Amino acid sequence: MASILAVTVPFFALVLCGYLGAHSRVLPQSAIPGLNAFVLYFALPCMLFRFGAGTPFAQSSIRR
Repeated sequence: MASILAVTVPFFALVLCGYLGAHSRVLPQSAIPGLNAFVLYFALPCMLFRFGAGTPFAQSSIRR
C-alpha cells in the first residue's frame, strides 16, 4: 500500500496545488492551461516512467 501511495501522491499533490492556486486566485486564469499542460505532458509521463523503471521485470504483470 505504501508503494502505491509513493507513486500516486506526487501527481495528486500537483493537481491539488493547481486547484488551490486557482481557487485562492494566486494563479491568474491565464496560467491554468499552462499548469494543466505541465502536469499532463511532463509530470505524469515522468512519474510513470520512474515507476516503470523502478519495477523489477519479474514483478511485471506481463507473463507468457
